[in-house]
Amino acid sequence: DLQELPLGIFDTQVALSELNLKKNSLTSLPEGVFDQAKNLTDLDISYNPLQTLPDNLFSKNQNFKKFEMIAAGRCRPFRPCDPNLHLVLSPNLFKDSSVEVIRINHSPVKDLPAGLFAGCSKLVNLTFQHSKIVEIPPTLFSDTKAIKLIDFSGNQVRRLASELFENL
Repeated sequence: DLQELPLGIFDTQVALSELNLKKNSLTSLPEGVFDQAKNLTDLDISYNPLQTLPDNLFSKNQNFKKFEMIAAGRCRPFRPCDPNLHLVLSPNLFKDSSVEVIRINHSPVKDLPAGLFAGCSKLVNLTFQHSKIVEIPPTLFSDTKAIKLIDFSGNQVRRLASELFENL
């Protein structure tokens, strides 16, 4: 039951392409933990009681393609750790990354920072299902010209800004 990742743990893993950290007890990830894992393409951190994710998690890895975080805030599938848990996403979490697929579902995310996908020109598939999102910033998709699928089903969004999809 992994509780933390030491900084530098993946620095020598040059061949590592897929990393599955599901069903652990991670509450955060250290900034720069994946900077040297240059061939990392897929990361799954589902079913961890995450409370925060650092800035620029993938900006130094130009091969990164897929991020999956299902049921963050749950210790085990379908059993909440803390019903009041709120996951804070850094405004620069995905900044300038090569990510193509983001799946953040059944997570205690309420707020989406306006610059969350800044520089994510390769983002094609985005699902944010069944979270606690109440508002989608009007500039959220300004850099996502390649996007083909957007799914915000099961959230608490009541209204969309008219300019939300202007640049797509």
